[in-house]
Amino acid sequence: MTAARSLVVVASVEPDVTDDLAEALRDRFTVRTAYSADGLLASLDSEVDVLLVDREFPGLPLDALRDRKRERSARWQVGLLTDDPVTEPADSGESGPAVPGVDAAVPTPGAASERAVRDAVDHLARRAQYQKRLEEYYAVAEEYAELTADGNDSSDAESDEADPDTGADGDPNPATDDGSEAERDCLERHLERLRSDLAETFQRLDDQSVFEAALDGPTVDADVDVSDPDGNGDDAAADEDRGDPGDSESPDDDGVSEE
Repeated sequence: MTAARSLVVVASVEPDVTDDLAEALRDRFTVRTAYSADGLLASLDSEVDVLLVDREFPGLPLDALRDRKRERSARWQVGLLTDDPVTEPADSGESGPAVPGVDAAVPTPGAASERAVRDAVDHLARRAQYQKRLEEYYAVAEEYAELTADGNDSSDAESDEADPDTGADGDPNPATDDGSEAERDCLERHLERLRSDLAETFQRLDDQSVFEAALDGPTVDADVDVSDPDGNGDDAAADEDRGDPGDSESPDDDGVSEE
């Protein structure tokens, strides 16, 4: 299955810059363009991986975007658009400007080559995908741990009364046992796919990005044994194939379009 394309939202003060960025990125990413504060807010959902925005977007300052991200517990990465060349390599972990809520500076097409722009956005997209997969891994690992614990508790429980999960002779009910085993197998396969996906993304990120992703991850129950994401397994199947991007579209009534 084709890997899902990362979703990027582009919102520059200058509509021409927004359109140029969309043109430069759409062969590698799914792109939404926003031309107003309302359009930008409407474009930000859980599917977004990267937001490219000007420092002074009309009607929507960076602190408002930061609050929006916090309220939604979103994992999108924020790239601050700049007309200055970004000299640090995208994978160095040193390209982030000292602006709260901003993850990196991203040059506009006029300040750098299209390849440099795409590479900078690709790095942010990998960071976002790593965070999302890590969060999913924690959730599945917790579910697996709870299921395993429930199974152990049931096997250790002693009762003189008939257990609905056992037959009259005290033996496990085959239907219940098979169902629990199938659920465990399904979760194990899911975890293995996520380990493989995390390991692949890990190899393409700098240490600082991995550290920040883990630091910003969800709180995990202390009883959950979360294995090292570097493991072997089948390649993760994409949750969704967003398809081939189309031609640039004019902004619609709410100031946002998706390509």
